Amino acid sequence: MKRWWILVIVLMWISACDSNSSAITRIQESGVLRVAMDPSLAPFEFVDSAGNPAGFDVDLARQIGERLGVDVHFVTTGYDGLYDTLTVGNADIIISALYPDPNRTQSFAFSPPYLQAGEILVVRQDSTINGVVDLAGKQVIVVYGTQAHMLAQQWQRTLTPPPELLPGDAPETILGVLAAGYADAVLIDNISAQIHLRNISGLRIIGSPVEDAPYVIAARMKDRDLIENIGAILAEMHSDGTMDALLERWLVESYPQTRP
Repeated sequence: MKRWWILVIVLMWISACDSNSSAITRIQESGVLRVAMDPSLAPFEFVDSAGNPAGFDVDLARQIGERLGVDVHFVTTGYDGLYDTLTVGNADIIISALYPDPNRTQSFAFSPPYLQAGEILVVRQDSTINGVVDLAGKQVIVVYGTQAHMLAQQWQRTLTPPPELLPGDAPETILGVLAAGYADAVLIDNISAQIHLRNISGLRIIGSPVEDAPYVIAARMKDRDLIENIGAILAEMHSDGTMDALLERWLVESYPQTRP
């Protein structure tokens, strides 16, 4: 009986040590960071012609791995299965154009945003519009059926006089119409704006996104030390220009080739 209790105590001690071990230590000892990803959202993550993962988030993951001193292994799954992949221990983090889920904060830790995908206002360089309140009575172009369209419909009910909505069919089309002077503003998601604005002159973005939609990295709550380290790496990448370089590569230079 006494030996049985000793065995139970030893097993409990081993379990406690495992549960309290640092995720960073575990990953650096293994030499591999396992990243869960749904490779179906170009230009963020997709499978290239050679059958390899590619895109903004793929390069971001590799940068994180390099700065942690480990290799990166991609675990591909459908978007709905990303959190399950973490839960069962098949991956260490999720990087997959992921929004922070407020219903999962008890079980998962989220990094600071590395990219903002929310809706933004675009106007001509000489416009006097400086914010949402200035859209009263103005013509605003949106892509029909998008989040921007629904948000602008709300403004029609709250602004006096209400803005006139002009629905379009594609981001590049409505930005071109704005540049040509046929409307006062465009409401569009920041990702589309980053992709297309550098090819259209005479336009500018007004301030911060009018609707928050951050992309973040997720890990199990017990691995929050990993997320803290990744947060520091993301801040470093923003300050040293690496994040801007990734945006330039994947959202400007490579977009026509990666577009689905």
